[in-house]
Amino acid sequence: MAIFKVTRHDKPSLKKLVKAETVTELIDAAKTKLSLTDTTYKIFMEDLTEIDDDEILQELASTSKEQLMLILVPDGIDWDGSIMTKNKPDVSDGKNYRKSREDSSARSIIITSIFRFRQYLL
Repeated sequence: MAIFKVTRHDKPSLKKLVKAETVTELIDAAKTKLSLTDTTYKIFMEDLTEIDDDEILQELASTSKEQLMLILVPDGIDWDGSIMTKNKPDVSDGKNYRKSREDSSARSIIITSIFRFRQYLL
C-alpha cells in the first residue's frame, strides 16, 4: 500500500497523508481526512493531470522520487489549478475567470513594454 499526500483544490494549505492501493480507496481516505462531503471527486496531480486508473496510481507511487501531492476536486468542477497559486481569484464562473486571467496577462505585457520604453528614454 502506498502513502500519498492529499489536499483540497480549494484549500491547498490543508494537507494530509493517506494510504491507498486504488483510486477509490484514495478518494475515500482523503475525504475522511480532509473532512469532505459525500460528493464525487476526481484526483489530480499538481500538473493538472487526472489520475483515474489504479495501476497508474500505483506505478506513479512506486516510481516517484518524492511523495506525490494529489489534489481532490469535486466532479463537475472545471478546475484549472488556479486555486493552488498564491492569489486565489474567484473561480465560480470559469468563463469570466479565464477572461480576467487573459486581461491580467495583457496588462502585464503592457506594463512591461512601458517600463522598457521608459528605460530607453532615460
